[in-house]
Amino acid sequence: MNANNPYAPPKAIVEDAVEPPMPRPRSVTIAVWMLWSELAMSVTVAILHMYNAPNTMVFLSALIGAVLFQGLSALLNYKIWQGRNWARITYLVLLGLSALSILSMAAVGPTGLVFAPSIETLFVGLGCLLDLVALYLVFVPGRAWFRRRSVVA
Repeated sequence: MNANNPYAPPKAIVEDAVEPPMPRPRSVTIAVWMLWSELAMSVTVAILHMYNAPNTMVFLSALIGAVLFQGLSALLNYKIWQGRNWARITYLVLLGLSALSILSMAAVGPTGLVFAPSIETLFVGLGCLLDLVALYLVFVPGRAWFRRRSVVA
């Protein structure tokens, strides 16, 4: 084709506008560090479960559960650090499900729920407290950072 053709379409470079990344809010940084601390306590509880396993089947099920759930937790922590909205929602759902496991560790006494005194119960309770505070930090003060920026069409 002739480069001087008056009927040729214009030769314009068209690109999407590049938005500078938003800096990570301090609340999200603190929340992710809390989530990593909770993961460390969760690994400790898993090791205690495996150490106290009465037989090989219980040990193997604790090992498989620990690898799967700790791996999923590590992935979610990393994705929350990256600003993925789906990761914080998934973590919220999983925290709700883990509340059921805390209730299963409780014994029902004549006055209601009485938690069995053990280091595992303490770590699980403290871990859930860390999770609650961390999720508050990513859902309330840090929520704007997780919003997707609209694409101009």
